[in-house]
Amino acid sequence: MPKGTPKPNNNEAACDTIVCNFIKARIAVCEEGIACWYAVVRGGSEDDDASDNAIKRIEYKCRYLLITLKFALEKMGEVNRPTWEQCCQHAIEVMTNACDDYITFADTIKDWHIQLRDSGDDKFPHPNPQVAAGQIAEPRFFTSCPGAKLQFLSQADEFARKSELTAETLTDYVNSVIVPNQLRLHNRETKDVQNHLSQSDFISSFGLGKGRGRPPKHGDEDAQQQERNGISQATVLRWMNLYGYKWCTARKHYYNDTHEHPQTIKARSLFIQTVLFQYEVRGLLWISIPKVDADKLRQQG
Repeated sequence: MPKGTPKPNNNEAACDTIVCNFIKARIAVCEEGIACWYAVVRGGSEDDDASDNAIKRIEYKCRYLLITLKFALEKMGEVNRPTWEQCCQHAIEVMTNACDDYITFADTIKDWHIQLRDSGDDKFPHPNPQVAAGQIAEPRFFTSCPGAKLQFLSQADEFARKSELTAETLTDYVNSVIVPNQLRLHNRETKDVQNHLSQSDFISSFGLGKGRGRPPKHGDEDAQQQERNGISQATVLRWMNLYGYKWCTARKHYYNDTHEHPQTIKARSLFIQTVLFQYEVRGLLWISIPKVDADKLRQQG
């Protein structure tokens, strides 16, 4: 019996029922992980740029645990039921007979189950150490191609200045400019022509590509292959959010004339009273007089 399963002390039948339900629930988690790897990863998403090896490792964890748990559930009612280690060893034998010897020690399966059990939500740690530690992970495409990151950010700023920044416009730029540029640099540095990559293979090497991991619909294989040649809009939108480009409301400024506001009227009245009845009566007053009268005033001194 795997460690961590509930063990009621009073009723043996109740114990078997609870343990069976516990194992069935974990079997469902493993089946979901085989069909969709990021469903059993904490913080995982469809557009995660995890490496193919990391995804394969998670799927193997789910396969081995699935066989182990099913075998434990099958033998639950027997008097001499196998130990948890024997269940783990059975899973190794089944996979080895299927010409798949990914692991050879039962303790490895035990450790995987402990990871799943101790998480609290039946999920494995994220394969990216930064994400697993709660940090923001730099996209692998940008860490491997620093020039691509500079192009991405500069073009995003340019689109923002022109009020044209959307996930759609930036995705088109990424797939039409950035990816082809980086592909040319990669193939130029690769001297052997046989090792040159196509655009879809180049994107897939970073764990990217539209439609990656999604089974094609009937009759839609060509369309999905065309999609895999580019980076998905959801991935570009995730990059935008990562680097601080977010949706916000942009309001236009306008002039608000408050000349009838009570405080404005009060201030205007106080200003008029002060100027007209205090300052002007004490100020110089210029008047217009005839030239003859002006000459007489000058002669009188």
